[in-house]
Amino acid sequence: MCFRLRLADGTPFTQIASDGGLLERPVQRAELLMPGGERVEVVVDFSRYAVGQSVVLENTGALPTERPEVLRFDIDAEAPTTARSRRGSPRCRRCRGARWNGTSSCARSPR
Repeated sequence: MCFRLRLADGTPFTQIASDGGLLERPVQRAELLMPGGERVEVVVDFSRYAVGQSVVLENTGALPTERPEVLRFDIDAEAPTTARSRRGSPRCRRCRGARWNGTSSCARSPR
């Protein structure tokens, strides 16, 4: 079983990790081939959508007997404007290289 995932409106997303861990660098994709049982981590920029819109993640590799819709994202609020830019965020104290993401660890630090 293999999934061919994409956003139905063709909006690209950014893959940041796979089963093997963090990728060496983020990769922008319009579609992602994902074997069953595997995991991936992606970032989707929803700022291009207005409140009230929906975005569907679909499996274009679905069999004729399967529904291609995997997940629907409903945009129900605007993103806060008080967030600091990545350039202005402090460095993580654990790994010293990655930017701190506002939680107890950064993307490069083990949890």
